[in-house]
Amino acid sequence: MFGALRDALGRFDTVAVVVSSAAAGLVVPGAGRLSPLVTPLVVVLVYGSFRGARFDADARRGFGRLLGCVLAVAFVLAPLVAATSARYLVPDAARLGVLVAAAAPTTAGSAIVWTRLDDGDVQGVTFAAVLTMALSPLATPAVLTQLVGTAANLDVLPVLRDLAVILAGGAALSRVVPERLVTDAHVDALSRITVSLLVFVSVGAVDPGSVALAVLLGTALVAVVMTGVVFGGARAVGPVLGLDAGEVAALSFGGGMKNLGIALLVADSLDAGGAAVVVTTFYVTQQVIAGVAASW
Repeated sequence: MFGALRDALGRFDTVAVVVSSAAAGLVVPGAGRLSPLVTPLVVVLVYGSFRGARFDADARRGFGRLLGCVLAVAFVLAPLVAATSARYLVPDAARLGVLVAAAAPTTAGSAIVWTRLDDGDVQGVTFAAVLTMALSPLATPAVLTQLVGTAANLDVLPVLRDLAVILAGGAALSRVVPERLVTDAHVDALSRITVSLLVFVSVGAVDPGSVALAVLLGTALVAVVMTGVVFGGARAVGPVLGLDAGEVAALSFGGGMKNLGIALLVADSLDAGGAAVVVTTFYVTQQVIAGVAASW
């Protein structure tokens, strides 16, 4: 009995690491000074995703249905669910931050990490994450315009620059580092460590005291509702649409997990007060939910 309990708890070690990293980011002095490390950390996550990925002709032929589902979930279903629940859970003054987080593209690094840990379709979710990020300079402002009701003016150059650095850096590392020197177990361990560092740095870079506790709790609840609807919907509807178990996992994480870096860029472009704290709260909550889902 104790062995079974130990195995069950062991599956949630990544969740504990994410929660501990978020707590450490709040209490460790000077954690925010490490914010320039966010982009390099995401590059490392993308490297782990690109490593060993082969987008051959047979794989690409099977991506169409999955990509269509991911785009519909990432830019239609998820933002609509978040906007609807935020209406009841988040005050008007802080709602823009939630909408920015929900309208962001897929978080390439951690979505792929969680998909791998859930034995999902890593190639499919990698391709889907890259596609949503490539479309984000057009799609994210369009989604925000519909949700907010006014035109969202977004400076796309910083988004494109960070996107280019992240993708090019990850691809370069996957070419330079010999695969024979890094096992899959090493990549999984590196991915877990990198996600925990990213959470630590992201939380340390914001001031939770600048936003009311009720706003943070409401934001976390919106993230729970949106992510739960996406994950549950993918598992219920995915097989009906002809997706196998690996593709369902890719749809769950690829459609529901939102990009912290791009969301922060959008929030800064819109000059939304307190939005950085809201966006980071949304991101950390999603990481915990994803860890639970992948571990389960």
